[in-house]
Amino acid sequence: MDLRDLLLVAVRWTHASAAVALVGGSAFYLLILAPVLRRAGPTADPVKKGADAGFKELVDLSLVVFIVSGGLLTFERLSNGAASSAYVAVLGLKVLLSVMLYRWAVQVRRGRGWENLEARLLVGSGFLVVLLATVLKTLYEGGLRS
Repeated sequence: MDLRDLLLVAVRWTHASAAVALVGGSAFYLLILAPVLRRAGPTADPVKKGADAGFKELVDLSLVVFIVSGGLLTFERLSNGAASSAYVAVLGLKVLLSVMLYRWAVQVRRGRGWENLEARLLVGSGFLVVLLATVLKTLYEGGLRS
């Protein structure tokens, strides 16, 4: 394994870690924390404010990580000629869905809350983006075997 390979491993790990944090954190907030905070009422306001601030930081940081690492990974995959047209189509769908995911995340973090459709779309699209990443890996490996 040379330096280039080590850098690609680091970029992939960073990209995957940001996905785990954003999708997992959003699912935790939607499915567990938001219902508990709602039942607790006004006494939970300090916890809610802290959780909302943490979620905002997570969204902001993951956006930077995804843009940088996603750009590098896209260039690496598309530049060596092993990516098929199906790979490019699925990648386009993943990028489009990721943009929508961030649109919903920004709406949630700007105070729309976790009781609306955007929060559910955020979590659902996050899991779909992870599925599309798995499809992309399979398509790419198939292209290498051809």
